[in-house]
Amino acid sequence: MRIFLLLVTLLAGGVLKTFGQDNPDDKRLLDSLVKNDALLRMIDKMTRPQSFFRVNLAAGNDLFCDQNSYLQSFENNPPLIFTPSLEYDHKSGWGISATGFLYTQHNNTRFYQYVVSPSYTFREGKIIDAFISYAHYFEQDVYTSNASPVQDEGYARVMMKKSWLKPALSVAYDQGIYHDVVRIDTAVTILGTRVHIHYVDSVATQLRSFSTTASVEHTFAAYDLLSSKDGILITPQFSLFGGVNSYSVTHTSSLTNYISFTKLKLKRIRHFQSQQQNSGKFELQSAAFALDVNYAIGKFYLEPQLYMDYYLPQTNDNRLTVVYNFNIGITF
Repeated sequence: MRIFLLLVTLLAGGVLKTFGQDNPDDKRLLDSLVKNDALLRMIDKMTRPQSFFRVNLAAGNDLFCDQNSYLQSFENNPPLIFTPSLEYDHKSGWGISATGFLYTQHNNTRFYQYVVSPSYTFREGKIIDAFISYAHYFEQDVYTSNASPVQDEGYARVMMKKSWLKPALSVAYDQGIYHDVVRIDTAVTILGTRVHIHYVDSVATQLRSFSTTASVEHTFAAYDLLSSKDGILITPQFSLFGGVNSYSVTHTSSLTNYISFTKLKLKRIRHFQSQQQNSGKFELQSAAFALDVNYAIGKFYLEPQLYMDYYLPQTNDNRLTVVYNFNIGITF
């Protein structure tokens, strides 16, 4: 756009020089324009990237604030969670965000984890946009079922920017360790004898995950809806996820108790049993649809989001995961 406007300016100057040589006023106007460079400075101001802060408050059942939607299929019926966040993006492309995760349980409201994520966005390419980020989760209680199963994540994404439908490809690597406490109090019959079994098993699961995502999206835009300063962006997206997950489980009970009782109660993440059986094997894992609606008026915005993930491999869990968020914030 900047180059186009510059060409128009140069062509206009050529016309004035060719057809207006006999008009001193036109010549003085052109000389003044070139000398002061006012139009070029105006074009530069309109087209160069801008730095900004963003304050956001989200309410929903999303346990992760990272860019990697692949992990959202792990979420196992989380409660309503509030996530205030602060983000700064510099015009150079560098940015950083900090988010807290707040929820109420047993009449106790607290932050159970925080995440800090530096990032870099490349928008200067003519064909693609690119994004890369790192996220680290700080957990307050490693045994809470709502804490993220990963603590470190690297993520990268490239998207074609010219076509009407914009295809994108992303890769992510996640690692972390999460904990479960399983209490067993039951009675079983062994060789005709009734046996009472009571024990507490502390289980630590180390997770490593590599995933790839292929997606396609389009943004529908409309402006001047209720005022001259508002607009709405509606972005539907379809995605296919493939990945390989590796699990290493340690526990304090005997192997017999773990296989017979503890393992059946490990419900920290969805599809754990089916994924553990295929641990170390890369496979197509899920298909997803996401809808993002962003309405902005001036500096304020409202942004409801819906994400639906359908798990493809064989599993005893419900295949469909539904994640929702409602965001409200200000950008300045």
